[in-house]
Amino acid sequence: MRKYVMLFLIGALLMSCRQALTNTPQDVTSDIYFINDPIQTTLAYQVYESAYKDEHAKIAYLTNLVRYSPYKFFRNGMIVTGEGAAQWLEYKINKFPEDCTTVEDFIEKVASFSRRSGREYTIIVDTEHCYPIKQVYYNELRRLSAHEKKTAEHVTPAHEGSKEPLSAYRSEQ
Repeated sequence: MRKYVMLFLIGALLMSCRQALTNTPQDVTSDIYFINDPIQTTLAYQVYESAYKDEHAKIAYLTNLVRYSPYKFFRNGMIVTGEGAAQWLEYKINKFPEDCTTVEDFIEKVASFSRRSGREYTIIVDTEHCYPIKQVYYNELRRLSAHEKKTAEHVTPAHEGSKEPLSAYRSEQ
């Protein structure tokens, strides 16, 4: 009996997700992120900034956002936690490294759909709202880009603002 109740609940959730996906305009997903907690977002930025800021660091950044996301993920008929989804992404990254040379390739070729079924992965925000995961990845990339711009504006070379000429900083030999 318990098994049938669980199957019914999963079926109802999947039906509501399918309905939400077919009725949701694309622009609604522009505010959906894997992590909305400002503290966790700041920690994610710090981890990213401590690495080499290359394509692989961006891929690791997105994978970690999935890992620590409070939402559930739907892939190939299964609902998984962020940890489970991140583990699956890492498996796919290792299996298809040639498709992960850029963060956009990673999103388009590895992280957004199932190669086996061809179905799109979705993020389940609540019982009535599911969104294509691809859009959430691009939202996170835009947010990371805005963060990088903001931090770049606040960084100034050490000699700026000083009245001393650059030659004053050279050691005498």
